[in-house]
Amino acid sequence: MADLQADYDALQSMANIFEQAAQQFDQMQNSIQNMASVLEGGALKGVAGDRLVRLLQSNLARKVAFGAEKFRELKQDVLDAMGDLSDADQQGASQF
Repeated sequence: MADLQADYDALQSMANIFEQAAQQFDQMQNSIQNMASVLEGGALKGVAGDRLVRLLQSNLARKVAFGAEKFRELKQDVLDAMGDLSDADQQGASQF
């Protein structure tokens, strides 16, 4: 039987990195909203300005939010795996 070991510190580090990435996506989304507000305030007028604002608010902001959500899902997957591994370690240790 193969000898499996989990590096819990590395797994926690991975989860932290995923959370940091999600936070960066959140910051990016805030920047996009700020940019759209500036454009709506008159920095770029007319049809082109309106279209750019719509694209920023709908397409780009939505995709950035999706990216943040995915990184948070990855973080949770790692944390769940850590819990499962820890439970298996404890169960295995109790059998000896």
